[in-house]
Amino acid sequence: MPIESHIDSLKIRHQELDYQLEEMKLAASSDQVEMRSLKQQKLAIKDKIESLKAQKLN
Repeated sequence: MPIESHIDSLKIRHQELDYQLEEMKLAASSDQVEMRSLKQQKLAIKDKIESLKAQKLN
C-alpha cells in the first residue's frame, strides 16, 4: 500500500475513533476503560501518521 493511501486510511480510522469517543461522552453510561482504550488507539494512530509523513519526506 502506498504511504499516502495508508495515511488516508489511518486518518479515517482516527476520525471514526473521535466520533466514537464523542458518542460515549454524550451517553449516560460511558465506560471509562473503553474510553481510555479508544484514546490510546487514537494516539497510536496519530503517532503512526506522523511517522509515515516523516518517512515520506525522506
